[in-house]
Amino acid sequence: MFIDSHCHLDFPEFQSRLPEVLSNMEKANVQNALCVSVDLPDFPKVLKLAEDHAHLYASVGVHPDYEDTPEPTVEFLVEMAKHPKVIAIGETGLDYYRMGDRSYESMEWQRERFRTHIRAAIASRRPLIIHTRSASADTLRILKEEGASQVGGVMHCFTESLEVAKAAIEMGFFISFSGIVTFKSAKDLQETCRQVPLDKLLIETDSPYLAPVPHRGKTNEPAWVAQVGEFVAGLKGVNNYFRLFFTQVALAFALIGTAYGQAPSQIADFTKAAKFDDLSEVKDLVKAGVNVNTVDPYGDPMLVLAVKEKSLKVFDYLLSSPQINVNKANSYGETPLMMASINGDLELVKTLVESKQADLNKAGWNPLLYACSKGRLDVARFLVQHGADVNSTSPNGSTPLMMAAMSGNEYLVKYLLEQGADLKIRNSLGFSAIDMAKQYDHPWIEDGLISRWQKLYKEPYIVRSQL
Repeated sequence: MFIDSHCHLDFPEFQSRLPEVLSNMEKANVQNALCVSVDLPDFPKVLKLAEDHAHLYASVGVHPDYEDTPEPTVEFLVEMAKHPKVIAIGETGLDYYRMGDRSYESMEWQRERFRTHIRAAIASRRPLIIHTRSASADTLRILKEEGASQVGGVMHCFTESLEVAKAAIEMGFFISFSGIVTFKSAKDLQETCRQVPLDKLLIETDSPYLAPVPHRGKTNEPAWVAQVGEFVAGLKGVNNYFRLFFTQVALAFALIGTAYGQAPSQIADFTKAAKFDDLSEVKDLVKAGVNVNTVDPYGDPMLVLAVKEKSLKVFDYLLSSPQINVNKANSYGETPLMMASINGDLELVKTLVESKQADLNKAGWNPLLYACSKGRLDVARFLVQHGADVNSTSPNGSTPLMMAAMSGNEYLVKYLLEQGADLKIRNSLGFSAIDMAKQYDHPWIEDGLISRWQKLYKEPYIVRSQL
């Protein structure tokens, strides 16, 4: 699972192909994206994208390189940041790259605009999205002078030195790398990336610009953040790049969580209350302005945490909120419905599906796969009856039937076959449900499936371990 921490889906390049771009995101397992504002006249388009799509978020701000545009005020930015889908202030910062023959003094408007954004971020408790180009000394100085460490944020599309990265990290900022890091000419930036701590690193596209190799020169899009991720994983020496992005996703969700406007202490209190089913404390925190979709420090939205811990009073309360996002996943891509399914909590599953229309067929791992992995027959039956795809596949190509064979529940295996489960499907390792039964030492399921295979296909089955 990936998150694109910076893109511009409101730009003209995407107007005619937005459905395709969003579909490409889903296929690439890019679960969320932050649509970043660059000026006030176009901010309504950015916000509408976030309102119309649960997996998109918005920022509000004016790019430092946009000179002839309405100036923001602290009051306006704070007011816009009250919207639950506006999770950051920016992009803002300094850009001296195109000064031309203008003097340093003549750029004071840009520095004042930057200060306005920082003050708004502190007032609204939103993180900052920082753009800096040929201006790192002034950028760091103003961040320090204005106390930006109170909210932190992200140094977007980072191209500066390791020393600048270290200074930003000391003030609570993440360092985000774009497709530039994949360019052959970016040797210095690649070395900086190697040195940035894993827990301070994010990735982005900055689409429609800066497409990564092998797409360089094309119109960039959020789906291609995966290529940035794979390249960065190689630089970091992470053999299994999913490890890198479980970290990256957790950090991005933590950024989203703090962006809702609550202090770290409130997030900690909410986490504790949700874990121990302390409804009174949860109500007090929500009344104080803490968002019901808050994410804990480990990447779990509070509704996911309530399901995990079987905190039923908190679960019911959160679910009753008009603002609750029942499909909000944790840093591993697990939704509340997935956790209820794997736990075998049929009543919670029914509530999420019947009352809130929770997503049954999300891309990647989904509720039916999770239910079948633990042999949850009642849950699986309910999910299939309500539209779950009996032949859906996980990122590694595993099906519900494979998961059921692995679990050892022969009644679940039989039910899935009755519902049309395809015995011929193999996962990325070449295993079928028959092979899974053998691997997990369930000979009664293996024998039954082989018998069914021979009746259906009139040929012997050779198990994977014998190939």
